[in-house]
Amino acid sequence: MALAAFAIATITATAQNPELLIIDMNDGTTKTIPVDDIKQLSFGTEEPTSMTGEYTGNNVVQVGSFDPYTAESITCTIAENADGTINFTWPQYQLTGTLMGDLTLGTLTIPNIPYVAEKNAYYLDYSSLGLTQFCSNGTSMNQDYVLGETSEITIEKTADGIKVTNPFKLGRMPFPLTQTFTGKK
Repeated sequence: MALAAFAIATITATAQNPELLIIDMNDGTTKTIPVDDIKQLSFGTEEPTSMTGEYTGNNVVQVGSFDPYTAESITCTIAENADGTINFTWPQYQLTGTLMGDLTLGTLTIPNIPYVAEKNAYYLDYSSLGLTQFCSNGTSMNQDYVLGETSEITIEKTADGIKVTNPFKLGRMPFPLTQTFTGKK
């Protein structure tokens, strides 16, 4: 009987005095949270949410200091790898009315782009990977070009989609190129 009374007293005391999580903050304050109010408790650095999928939007290409050219309504794809990196695929698209004529840039996949916490984005300098991209103006240019020095990609999550910034070097082209894609799922 005494054991039963002790158990009832313990349950009653616990119900009246719920367990608390007490956190001492760096600024000297203390936070107290009832454990029953906590749904989930996690530790570590913030990991990005999955960005896998297809994104449709406009791709603005800046060629040197000339006026930018826009490829409207293109669809780019992000695939997630098992190691947490992502692959980003540009579709084939056209830029009309450039100084070199109407350009067609071929499909390109940039693989294994890691998340960089300091940038709060996926980022990769792919200058040394030896990737190539097809480019044609319908006459003198009609081949695969190596994407060399200064080629890098940054993929940021936005409120309603993604923003991709991709300065790149296409073969021996004398002008720097920068793609800025904004898209939504």
